[in-house]
Amino acid sequence: MKSIRLFATLFSCFPSLLSAQNLVLNPSFEEVASGKSVTLNSDIEVAANWSAPNAGASLLYTTKDGYVYDPNGASWPFKARTGKNVAGMNVYGESYLGDARREYIQGTLARPLTVGRKYVFEFWVHYHCEGANNIGIVFLPNKIADESGGLLKFEPVAHQKDVTKYDNGKDTWTLVRGTFVAAKPFESFIIGNFFPDSLTQIEDNGYGHHFAYIDDILVNETKDQPSAPVSQAEIEKWDKNVVASKNMTAKGGNPSDAQKVYFEIASAEILPETAATLDKIATELSQKPNAKIELSGFASSEGSDAYNKQLSKRRNQSVRKYLLSKGVASSNISLTAFGERNPAESNDTEEGRSKNRRVEIVWREE
Repeated sequence: MKSIRLFATLFSCFPSLLSAQNLVLNPSFEEVASGKSVTLNSDIEVAANWSAPNAGASLLYTTKDGYVYDPNGASWPFKARTGKNVAGMNVYGESYLGDARREYIQGTLARPLTVGRKYVFEFWVHYHCEGANNIGIVFLPNKIADESGGLLKFEPVAHQKDVTKYDNGKDTWTLVRGTFVAAKPFESFIIGNFFPDSLTQIEDNGYGHHFAYIDDILVNETKDQPSAPVSQAEIEKWDKNVVASKNMTAKGGNPSDAQKVYFEIASAEILPETAATLDKIATELSQKPNAKIELSGFASSEGSDAYNKQLSKRRNQSVRKYLLSKGVASSNISLTAFGERNPAESNDTEEGRSKNRRVEIVWREE
């Protein structure tokens, strides 16, 4: 595994030489998703091309009175490294305030990674109250929507080895950088701490959690390229992350890729093509007495957050009702509604929004 080394903060005076070729979409969180507005501490989904991969409350913070405003720490004002917005997430504390809580941010590359090519991963971090380490990056074939708020058990391709110390309220950002070789042509990624508390170094633990602000994320090919092919060990690591992502999409595991059924705008009505898919699923369930399915409902970005959450619930219920009519036992179906969180595609185009009006059906064995 490659590890990220901290660069001295004097590098903050110089932009990255590779920034012009950055593959990360909306790397500084300045672009806002269509139909959204930024409040002082919005959900991360307000930033275009970004989402939360689990139930942790990762946030988008924005500027107020010349400083990034954090209502939980307004007495320590600081400025975004560039622009107005920054991402914020809890990176330590597997059981915070009585609830398992780790927070992550999930993004997309402009194009898939090229297998065998060497890349640099770079971000700027500013801690709140207490410093820590281990922030890293994982690449996956698709975005995930884990229903828990706990630790995501992936193995990062690069991570921050050294502790970035809290700067005692100063307006200082620290550059963190590492490299990796792409083993798979993936374009979705997650950033955060994928290590348990026991393997995470911290500056202090007076609060039981460690909150990090992130800005200016970069993924790009390096000029020095490897002469040897990707090792089998590295390929296996990426493959294990893919398996882990499937297991997290539903309770207890996911032995196969999610099946998706789609809906018209503002509708929970089952379409004819959807009925055909659901008929097949009902038949398969009748042949597998120990199998259960998880329904995950989603919506595109039209309408309010509350409306879209209810719409995703109604879509789940429509699928459930149809399957029950085909003889599937209600005890074999569980449901989770995500609203407009974790979009499959960008909500900036109608084509993308049509892919977000969906219910994902994931199989799991008991």
